[in-house]
Amino acid sequence: MENKTNELEMHDIRDGALSQATSSSGRLLLYVSLSSSEGVKKVFFAKFTLFKAYWLLDTIFRQSVYNRDNLTQGYAPLSFDIIQKMLGTRHAKTIVEGLKRAGCIERRESYYAGRKCKGYRLTEHAKQNIMRIEVKYPVLARKIAAKKDADKRAYPFLAENFERLSFRPEVASELARFSDNPAMQMLYEDVAEKRYYLKRDEKTGRLFTPLVNLPSRHCHLRQHLLFDGQAAVEVDVACAQPSLFICFYPMDSAERLRFIEAIWNDALYLTAMRELGMSRDDAKIEFLKQCAYGPIWADYPLFKLFCRDWPELGGIISQKRYKLGASRFACEMQKREADIVIKKVLPECASEKLTVLPIHDALLCKAADANRATEIMLRHWTAALGFVPRMKCKGWLPQHNQAA
Repeated sequence: MENKTNELEMHDIRDGALSQATSSSGRLLLYVSLSSSEGVKKVFFAKFTLFKAYWLLDTIFRQSVYNRDNLTQGYAPLSFDIIQKMLGTRHAKTIVEGLKRAGCIERRESYYAGRKCKGYRLTEHAKQNIMRIEVKYPVLARKIAAKKDADKRAYPFLAENFERLSFRPEVASELARFSDNPAMQMLYEDVAEKRYYLKRDEKTGRLFTPLVNLPSRHCHLRQHLLFDGQAAVEVDVACAQPSLFICFYPMDSAERLRFIEAIWNDALYLTAMRELGMSRDDAKIEFLKQCAYGPIWADYPLFKLFCRDWPELGGIISQKRYKLGASRFACEMQKREADIVIKKVLPECASEKLTVLPIHDALLCKAADANRATEIMLRHWTAALGFVPRMKCKGWLPQHNQAA
C-alpha cells in the first residue's frame, strides 16, 4: 500500500455509520485503486461525478472489510436507497452503471432475502494498488463529525474509553508484514487515529465498533492494544455461542450435562478436528456456519457429526432453524448474547467506571480491571445459561493468557 496522499475536492455526503476521518481542516480519507482510477476518469468527465464515483468505490471497499462475515461470494450488501441518498437521485444509477462499464465493480442482481438491497463488490482490477487519498470537503466533514458527536452522546462511556486506546510501538513490525494489504492498514488506522464508530444493530442488539473487525489471529493487531498506555486484555466466555444452545435443553437432560462437560474440557470441537482434519480455529468457525447459522437446506458434514454426537440438541436446533429460518435463528442467538453483554454487563462496568469495550461476547479491558470485569461477566453469564461457564483472559502479556 502506497503512502502517497492526493488532495481532491469532493461534493458528496458520506454515511456517518462508516468510519471516515474528520479533522478541523475538513479533510476526509477515502481508499481508491490507482489501477482503476484512469478507467474511471474516462467514463466520468465532470469532476463532481468523478468524485462521487470515488466515493462509491471507497464505500464498497469499506463494506467488504467491515461486513466480511456477511459477504455472499464476495458481494457486500448495500442498499440502493443509500446510494441514491449519497449520490443524488439523478446520478446514482449513472455512476453505478458507469463503474460497471469501467470494469471496477460487479453487482449481484438478486436481492438479499428480507432486505431491500443488492450486493456489490470490487473487481480484481479495482482491488489493485488501493491507496489512501485525502479529500478536502468541510461540509462533508461537519456532517460526519455531527454523526460522531451523536454516537458519543448515545454511548458516552464507550466513547470515552475509545479515546483512551492506543497501540504498542511493537505493532509496527506486525503491520510491516501486511504493508501491501490496504484493508489491514485501514483497520489499524481507524483505531489509531480515533476514527471509531458505534453502531447498534436493531435486530440483534449487538454493538459494532472497529474493534469487532480488528484481527487477532493471522494478524495480531488486537494483542498490541493499550488503555492509557497500559496493557489491554480480552475477557470472554469459552465456547460462548455453543454455550447459548444449552438454554434449549430440558434441565433434566442427561445430554445437557455431557454437553456442559465437553465445553468445560474444551472437547466440543474434537470430532471435527479428528474426523474432518480441521484445526481448532477452523472447527470453531465451521461450527457456527454449519451447525448454527448456515442455510437449513445445506448438506453440512459437520452438522451430521454434531447430530450424531448430540442427537437431542441437534434435533432441537434443526426444528428451530426450520421454523424460524436460518437468518431469524441467527438473530435470536445473537440477541441472547447482546442481552447479556450489552444490557447487563456493560451498564455494571460503566457504573464502576471500569475501562472496557465490547467485542460481541467478549470485553477488551485494561489489565488492572480484568479481575473485576471477569467477575461481572461470570455472574451474568451464569444467570443466563443456568451453569457456570469457563472464562478466559487473554492478552499480549504472557501472564494474562490463561483460563479463569
